[in-house]
Amino acid sequence: MKHDINQKYFFVYLTIFILALIFFVGMFFYDQSTDTRHTQSPREVTYWEDYTYTTTYSRTIITGSLDSLSKDKDLLAFFSVHQSISVYLGEELIYHYPVINNNPFSASPGYCWNFVPLPKNATDIRIELSSPYKAYKASIPTFYIGNSFSVPAKIITTSLFPFILCVLMFCIGMLMVGYYLGFARKFHTKTRMFYLGTFAVILSIWSINECPMTPFIMHNNLVTSYVSFLSIMLLPLPFGLFIKNFYEDNSKAWELFFQLNIAQIVLCILFQLTGIYDFRETLWSTHVMMGVLAGVIIYQSYKHLKSGENRRLVKIHLLCIIICAVTLFMDVLAYYLGSGDGNTFGRIGFLTYIVVLGLSSAEETAALMKMGPQENLYQQLA
Repeated sequence: MKHDINQKYFFVYLTIFILALIFFVGMFFYDQSTDTRHTQSPREVTYWEDYTYTTTYSRTIITGSLDSLSKDKDLLAFFSVHQSISVYLGEELIYHYPVINNNPFSASPGYCWNFVPLPKNATDIRIELSSPYKAYKASIPTFYIGNSFSVPAKIITTSLFPFILCVLMFCIGMLMVGYYLGFARKFHTKTRMFYLGTFAVILSIWSINECPMTPFIMHNNLVTSYVSFLSIMLLPLPFGLFIKNFYEDNSKAWELFFQLNIAQIVLCILFQLTGIYDFRETLWSTHVMMGVLAGVIIYQSYKHLKSGENRRLVKIHLLCIIICAVTLFMDVLAYYLGSGDGNTFGRIGFLTYIVVLGLSSAEETAALMKMGPQENLYQQLA
């Protein structure tokens, strides 16, 4: 009875804590959208939209005026992806990136935050964007106008919360992998926690790399570019291995997928190293593998639900998948409404997925570890 009362108090406290957290997060975003101090401060950041652009066969040319900007804003900043940048004031070249393309495997200059100092008499500006990839040649970045304090502060504060979520996901994944390798493996427990932890680590690395703050902190733009492609390419395999072990499913469909996925990874790396195709040009094959994996998961989940085998585990997993789907839809909605960075809710959804299924796996692992010493004792007595 006492245990039930303590459990009730715990759930009441947890509910209050979650509601308070939601309240403070909501007030934070409400204050950001209504506080006029941000727009009155000389430290503010404004969006530069007074421009037109034309796209040619080789590049996109952006021209615009800086006349309406206040004189205390002397820095133009924007984030480029696989783009070479040239910025002109009149006919004078004031900024160029990259100075030398030192990418040994591709013509891409990688990801980069571009900070262009603006002279006080700056009026008309021309920005030329080019890319080895057609999809990025006509991609227009978001332009920020501010100063050397306000622009970095804007980059850090807008991506700090998603960055913290990614780091938390990474720590949880490393904890799972370490827990299995250091303790659970000795008791011959199932490897689902190891695979889920590996998936969490790789997903967090990809997600950290996608945060606007990461290229700002890191000075190696090529590393961030390759990490993005490699991490997303390596995601389907541990995810599939985890679900296979979570479902306790020995279907040949899994083995066929794993063989195809490994072959795809090897081929993509060989194509990159030999210069035939780079990772960006073979990214479609990773998307195909993700689609195939989704099909296998749906089919195997349906089979288990129909047969009644491991129905509880399948329901838990499908509930977590629904949570991820809802949060990803919220990200898409936020993107088209022009609020958020387009990935925050999805990160929360996948963090929930990892925590819930990690706890489910840990519960079973702990039970097996508890049985281990007893079985060893029985064998010794026999």
